[in-house]
Amino acid sequence: MLGIELLQFVAIAIPSVVAAWSDIRRRTIANWLCLLTACIGLAFAFGFDGWDAALWHAAHMMVALLIGVGLFAMQWWGGGDGKFYAAVAAWVPLSGFFLLLLWIALAGFLLVAVIFILRRIGPPVERPEGQSLPYGVAIAAGILCTLLPVYWPN
Repeated sequence: MLGIELLQFVAIAIPSVVAAWSDIRRRTIANWLCLLTACIGLAFAFGFDGWDAALWHAAHMMVALLIGVGLFAMQWWGGGDGKFYAAVAAWVPLSGFFLLLLWIALAGFLLVAVIFILRRIGPPVERPEGQSLPYGVAIAAGILCTLLPVYWPN
């Protein structure tokens, strides 16, 4: 991973880590962070591959936003999770939809398993009303796993 590839990976890794940490600590992901993440992803797509690529990335972002809104409406995700999913989708063209979704789902499964195990082996902890799973962690891990082979192929 050299030069521009490293820059691109760091450009998605930093907001992903910040979003995951924020979701763990406060169970929120800031709107500005989602907007920044999406704008940088679309800017990279446009800057390196032109309008066609940027439009395919934007299409993926819109599909992800619709899915995120639906999951929020069903109360399966928080609003920040839906917006962050759309933001990271801006880093991947629409053709990578299923790959990103697969990595997020696998990371989500691992997250649920880890939390389940920690709750079993740790001291009993009372969970405050309305406290949800920090799924931003799975979304962050999913985008990093999706893009790692792109930016670091060998």
